[in-house]
Amino acid sequence: MIRFIDEHRDQFGVEFLCRVLRDAVPRFLTSRGYRAAKTRVPSVAGTLRAEVLPLQALNMAAWGARGSLDDLVHHADHGSNYLSVVYTDRINEIGATPSTGSVGDSYDNALAEAVNGLYKTELIRRKGPWRTVEQVELATLEYVWWWNNARLHGELDYRTPVEVEEAYYAGLESAQPALAGQGSR
Repeated sequence: MIRFIDEHRDQFGVEFLCRVLRDAVPRFLTSRGYRAAKTRVPSVAGTLRAEVLPLQALNMAAWGARGSLDDLVHHADHGSNYLSVVYTDRINEIGATPSTGSVGDSYDNALAEAVNGLYKTELIRRKGPWRTVEQVELATLEYVWWWNNARLHGELDYRTPVEVEEAYYAGLESAQPALAGQGSR
């Protein structure tokens, strides 16, 4: 998911962070960060954990998404946990389109990589060093709230993602045809 977290797992203790990114509205949802085990687990348990935790993160992010998941693109790297049958079946069940791009570049994952870079620059590096997993989790939750509700995005005409999403849904509601016997005469 996030190469930075993989590279700094021992420092931050964060195991997985799942993001749901919509191309139309650059708002992201996170599942609760998963903690690295304090002790090494046997390989069977490690394999199970490598499949179960990403699936839990995907389910939590899908559950937390507002409205329809139509046109959702699931961006991920080529990690084996994202290639498991159970995981890819779940992506299909929720109606997402899997997207992994080609090996060695991030062209297909440009949006995810851009958000990851901003997350690292605006929060992780600026506010660190971090002492506990809980500090990172709380700061991430606050950052997600700020990103969605207060941060102005140039690509959204200097509006917040929440404003854009609310306008989008308001437009859908106003575009609905009137039912028989309702509407203006």
